[in-house]
Amino acid sequence: MNKVIFILFFIIIPSIVYSQTSVKEKSTGYGKTERDALEDARRKAVIQGVEDLFTERPQQMEVIKGKVTNKPDAYLKNEIVTNKEFDDDTKKWEVTIKADISRSDLEKDISAIDNLLDRVNRPKILVISSYYSNENSNKKLTDLSVNVINEYLGRLGFTYISQDAVSNIMQEMSSLSGSQDMRDIAIKADAPYYITVNITLDMKGKNLNTGAYYSSANINLEAFDTENATGIGTANESSGLVGNITNQDEANITAIKEASIKSAEKIVEQILLNFNRMAARGSSYEIRIFGITDYLIAREFKNALTSHEGFTGDIRMSKQEDFYRFEITYKSPRPDEVVDAIFDALSGKTNFRRLNLKSTSGKLINFEIN
Repeated sequence: MNKVIFILFFIIIPSIVYSQTSVKEKSTGYGKTERDALEDARRKAVIQGVEDLFTERPQQMEVIKGKVTNKPDAYLKNEIVTNKEFDDDTKKWEVTIKADISRSDLEKDISAIDNLLDRVNRPKILVISSYYSNENSNKKLTDLSVNVINEYLGRLGFTYISQDAVSNIMQEMSSLSGSQDMRDIAIKADAPYYITVNITLDMKGKNLNTGAYYSSANINLEAFDTENATGIGTANESSGLVGNITNQDEANITAIKEASIKSAEKIVEQILLNFNRMAARGSSYEIRIFGITDYLIAREFKNALTSHEGFTGDIRMSKQEDFYRFEITYKSPRPDEVVDAIFDALSGKTNFRRLNLKSTSGKLINFEIN
């Protein structure tokens, strides 16, 4: 009898270990094209895999979902398409797959995103609707889209600016100058990056055959670097035709949510690529020194930074009307660390004993020599 128990023990243990490290999922996806349906099925498989693999961490489950569903194929092993067909009634493809989901693959990528955000100092992101600058009947739906995108960013670990905070900033700016430029709002919110949201909603109305109300939403996102107003990514995604049996408003809401998540996934991929480049190459800064009139002193400043650890790449120097301008790259995205490094690099340089920090505004740092 003891031998039988001993054998059963070794039969049971591997299956328990396997259930903790990998799980097999079956899911069905729908889409306007066969490819869209396959991606939907993959995303659903990963979400279900997360729920099955991380049941002991319920508080972190939603965070994990948000971090991995933007590239579901990266977590699927031994994928098999078991069924695919086109539905003439809904005009959509239906694809069913079976695949293994690996716990270790999920955890490795989650850690990578967290580490990257830490390396770039977790910059705040402002998501703002294109309709904020004027009254529009779609404002309620664009606000919904902004909230959905903010929630997605939050699950990924990004720091975002709440809509209430944006409204307060807009009211303050409007009372002072009337200006509500999106970049100005982002600067006021101290957000190094901002994303604009524009929606197009096509309400199809009630289908007499199905009795359901249908809508299709398109969400266009553009991401910008607040400091220099350069674009760092765009995303344009559609919900496809979405139906709801209740009423048109519910169909509109469902369509907006689906398109918002799809576009958020795409824009986040591009933002993370930008962060990766920044982490690898360093962050760009503009340094201005007021009070320098001698070219040789300006060149001494440039040479001091060139030979100091942390300043990477070439330093471009130019003479302006009342200051010297230096374009530099530094390993850290934190301006305070750049300032410290500059003073360290100039230690012992007699020409810079009276150098003082004048002001900092994001990646623009001003010094003056009294």
